[in-house]
Amino acid sequence: IMLGLVLAFKLPAYFGTAPLTGWDTGGHAHLSQFYLQLFAHGESVGYDPNWFGGFPAFYFYPPAFYFFAAQLHTLGAPERLAFHLTVFGGILVFCYHYLRWFALFWPQRSDRLDPWLRAPLMLLLLCAYLGFAGDGLQGVSLIGVLNGTVVTIWGHAFCLATLCAVERMRQNRGEPWRAVLWLSLLFYTHTLSSAFCYLLLIVYLFASRTAGPGFLRSMALVFIVPLILAFPVLYNYFGYSAFINGRAIAQHYPALLSILGVEFIQRIQRAAPGFNLDALLHGIFWQGRWLILLLLAGAGYQLSRVLRLPRSARRRPLLVFGVLFPPLLLWLTQDTSLSFVLHPIGIHWYRLFDLFFAGLVLAGVLGIAHWLRALRQRQRAAAVCLAWALGLAATIQLIVWDPIRHEAYKSLQLNEYPDDVGELSAFLETLPPGSLILPEKIRDKNFFGSPHAFDHFIQEAGHRNALGLTIESAETPSLSYA
Repeated sequence: IMLGLVLAFKLPAYFGTAPLTGWDTGGHAHLSQFYLQLFAHGESVGYDPNWFGGFPAFYFYPPAFYFFAAQLHTLGAPERLAFHLTVFGGILVFCYHYLRWFALFWPQRSDRLDPWLRAPLMLLLLCAYLGFAGDGLQGVSLIGVLNGTVVTIWGHAFCLATLCAVERMRQNRGEPWRAVLWLSLLFYTHTLSSAFCYLLLIVYLFASRTAGPGFLRSMALVFIVPLILAFPVLYNYFGYSAFINGRAIAQHYPALLSILGVEFIQRIQRAAPGFNLDALLHGIFWQGRWLILLLLAGAGYQLSRVLRLPRSARRRPLLVFGVLFPPLLLWLTQDTSLSFVLHPIGIHWYRLFDLFFAGLVLAGVLGIAHWLRALRQRQRAAAVCLAWALGLAATIQLIVWDPIRHEAYKSLQLNEYPDDVGELSAFLETLPPGSLILPEKIRDKNFFGSPHAFDHFIQEAGHRNALGLTIESAETPSLSYA
């Protein structure tokens, strides 16, 4: 509840009806409005004449996110407010499932002091992830949401929900249907995240290779049944992907540079030649990098702790999985050759960075937690006080940190770019209604905050856009880009 209030305080624009900027946000807003037209006629796919000169919408990009927004609109929320609330709700849903995932790693045997340790560490976990200050186009943290990865965060939430359901199934020898439903919903929400989830399930299955035949049969259902339930999504994906003009991008984000943040490195580089202690300390404490450095140390401690455990203890599936998947995902994000070798499947491997970072933060917090639990054996009060100091310090840092300023946006609202808005709107009114316009892509955040922001004004003026949000979001003939 407290974190929800903090986020509402930091992101008031998501509780209004003004159109928002953000790298891809406006494109998703357009898709949301078009989906409302389809939903009113009982449909979830259709032909949008206003993008790419006309394209089949939601055949390649599944519509569950926009379905959620349509439900809020049905309950009375205006179109844009329904979209904004769905975006904000995705942050909360992700945080909930991230905490559930963290709770599975917490030891089952506890005493009366455990809640006093666990609560501040949960704050540390969420604030460290949401306050990520690296490249926002990866989809990580509040920066990722501001830049328009609004569907991705829902996809990651359902991915974590699937993993939680599978672990609960293994612990309680339960039925697999909860995991099946979460994974099926993930297919209808974000296709790329569903592929990543299958990858994590394969790693989890490897970590659980000593489990009994009953668990393996349940896992077989988890793997197979969602593919059947998601048949419409898969049929459209494979049936229409031959027409897509997008290609798997051989891109990566330098890991340490992304984690520490570009401005931290730049400040040290701009300092005097040689080792500059002042610049280093300023970057660590004033720019908030102390938290990520602490988490890196905690992740290292967690890894060393696991390696020191007896071989019998290292056979616990969840423990093995928690150690295996962050390095694996890091490798997949950094090795650009995968996009060439595995080109036909069209997966953008660099987008795994956000799940890697979630795993890194989790490992760091778990390392800190185990160190505090060891300290508690000798200094109970000191361990609890230190845990709360870390949790509250991370919360204060998140409150003070301004992601809008960090991303160099003049504002999140398009109507607060008055000079540019007036001139552009006046020009568009001089064109014949329904004109097909090929806008220039200007990669300057001071110019409406997004290279896709032209689309909003083109649609408002009653014209059609010869381009759209992304090539990957829809099947578009190559002629559109000739």
